[in-house]
Amino acid sequence: MNKKRQYILIAVLAAVLVVNLVLAFCLDAMTPDVPTEPPATEPTTAPTQAPTEAPTQAPTQAPTEPQSETFLLTFTGDSTLGTEEGDWEGSDNFVNTVGVVYDYPYRNVADIFAADECTFTNLEGVFAEKGVGTAQDKRFRFRGPLAYTQILTGSSVEVVSLANNHTYDYGQPGLTSTKNALDASGIKYAEHQGSVLFTTKNGLKIGMYAISFTMDEADLREEVAQLRANGAEIVILALHRGDEGIYSPNENQIHIAHTAIDAGCDIVWGHHPHVLQEIEEYNGGIIMYSLGNFSFGGNRNPRDKDSAIVQQEVIRESDGTVHLGKLNIIPCCISSTSNYNNYQPTPYAEGTVEYERVLSKLRGTFTGPDIPPNYADPTEPPTQAPTQKPTKAPTEPPTEAPTQKPTKAPTEPPTEAPTQEPTQVPTDAPTEPPTQAPTQAPTDAPTEPPTEPPTQAPTDAPTEPPVEPTEPPTEDSTEEPTEDIVWTE
Repeated sequence: MNKKRQYILIAVLAAVLVVNLVLAFCLDAMTPDVPTEPPATEPTTAPTQAPTEAPTQAPTQAPTEPQSETFLLTFTGDSTLGTEEGDWEGSDNFVNTVGVVYDYPYRNVADIFAADECTFTNLEGVFAEKGVGTAQDKRFRFRGPLAYTQILTGSSVEVVSLANNHTYDYGQPGLTSTKNALDASGIKYAEHQGSVLFTTKNGLKIGMYAISFTMDEADLREEVAQLRANGAEIVILALHRGDEGIYSPNENQIHIAHTAIDAGCDIVWGHHPHVLQEIEEYNGGIIMYSLGNFSFGGNRNPRDKDSAIVQQEVIRESDGTVHLGKLNIIPCCISSTSNYNNYQPTPYAEGTVEYERVLSKLRGTFTGPDIPPNYADPTEPPTQAPTQKPTKAPTEPPTEAPTQKPTKAPTEPPTEAPTQEPTQVPTDAPTEPPTQAPTQAPTDAPTEPPTEPPTQAPTDAPTEPPVEPTEPPTEDSTEEPTEDIVWTE
């Protein structure tokens, strides 16, 4: 019996051992030891690569995106930086007043010019010393010494138009002397039916074509197309035409200006009428029909002393396309005093009667009477002496100016601005100062702007007489044009 029990015990133990082995094998087979390792390594490598690549690429791409650029072009009216032939030795004329103080004429606006991309003015007269050329047989002949190019360069005036009826005041020698002086000073210019292409200090490429009274439409279209082909991003027409003393453009001005815009010009910059005329937006372009006088040495006391600085934004987009932006108006007086012309343009204080009057002229809403000149008596002197002499040397900077700095323009307004309100009739008829009427009444003609009447244009312009428009202006020209202009006075 003992042996039989031993055999049974051994058998039970063996069975238990077999069951344990089977359970161990099954448990081992069901445990996923090997497959769990690879997934553990993959997530650890993926996160380490993703964040290292993204931050390094994002900053390097952002700066390469091109940005838009804005350029500011400044336009002014007639600058006669000289004196009539027979008046050089007289008193209170431009040459006598300025002397060798070359920063005097533009002193109150020079910081405006310096802050822009490019400044334009119409140069009426020549730069030539006495004895160079012969004074032409005409009513007014303007001349300034060669050193007067420093008036322009010292005040950041970069471009002038020579397409006007005083370019040949001293014949071809006078014009040649002027061109040589401008070339030596680095000042760009265009003559009648001529063009100039130049690049500004910050890289804007500008083309300008100029006309004095007459237009050759085929030549205009050809020149504009050539300027574009040569890379001009902005094309300007300098237009010297209009009726003197008339506050509205005539049909010929409108026709030429519209033709120029249709031919591809962006801006028409007008002068000659010696008074302000409206600004029109037409077919995507801007037309300044007349910016009047600016630093005007041709008249000691013109009846209308209103002027303006007009600034046009030019925007170059990131894709290289160029278009016009906002228009900025800075109303000015041609003088820093209201009683006579001291040849020193000065901004009006914002909100004054004079300031608003200028804006009405540029908007085409001015209701005052026109002031056409009277050249009937050729024996009358070209200018009228000031009714009130200056109490200090004209070449000194205005000491009162800083106390009346305008809120918009960065320069000083005339200290006598408040006195202009009673002397220049604040009811949009400012051109007949009541306080000056008794002194001006007997000699009304001399107070006219001393420039050539339109009928004398053929004697001054180097080409044929003015060409009448081949078709009347469209009805658009008679509509109020300024509603679409962004006025940022």
